[in-house]
Amino acid sequence: MMREWLVIQLAAPMASFGELAGNVRRGGRERPGKAALMGLIGAGLGVRRDDAAGQAALAEGYDVAVRSWRDGEILQDYHTIQSLPRGRRARTRADALAQRGGLATSITLREYRCHVLHEAAFAPRDGARWRAAEMAEALLRPVFALWLGRKSCPLGAPLAPRVVSAASPEAAFIAAAGLLHADWAAGLGLGGDDRPFRLAVEGGERAALADRDVTAVRRRDMAVDRAAWRFSEREELVYAPQPDPGEAAT
Repeated sequence: MMREWLVIQLAAPMASFGELAGNVRRGGRERPGKAALMGLIGAGLGVRRDDAAGQAALAEGYDVAVRSWRDGEILQDYHTIQSLPRGRRARTRADALAQRGGLATSITLREYRCHVLHEAAFAPRDGARWRAAEMAEALLRPVFALWLGRKSCPLGAPLAPRVVSAASPEAAFIAAAGLLHADWAAGLGLGGDDRPFRLAVEGGERAALADRDVTAVRRRDMAVDRAAWRFSEREELVYAPQPDPGEAAT
């Protein structure tokens, strides 16, 4: 079945694809998860963190896929942070600074990925609030600033949103590649003689990948409550593309 897909490129000198955060070590995954990708779309559309209905529409309305070209090198950043004692709150930064005598100091180690290059594809499900073309337009004229994971991680190249019709995520990436200027793609490192080493798709694609060597991964990257930082698990299927995909796209 042919579906509408929005395909974008994700290139940055530094990115942060978070995993479950601990107090001391805040690690990062090798590729962006669904919450991060839908958060990027939400920023473009202007969906606020406390807009529960809007956040639910993003989390539940789309299938996503990631095509990875370059995971990037790990950079570990040393932080010291201060926080108020348990049970004490501050409405403003000035209120917090006024209580500095009771602040507790902690050490955290945060992981980043340097020189990353991925592509992401989004397919609206039945009843999705925004169509692919609307999302593409929002990424060209975003309401909020766009970054890859943290505010310290700006994009290193335009997202280049492209809308295509394809029967699978893999076919969508192939179709979208034909809409990107060859010199631009070569400059980023997309395509060429080296095949992408990994595709990561939604668990619902399992039947279509019955003849592939697939690894199933559980990721807690489905946003349940953005304001409270609550996430649920989903299944991600990871596999290497075949040299000559037999699936046509238009």
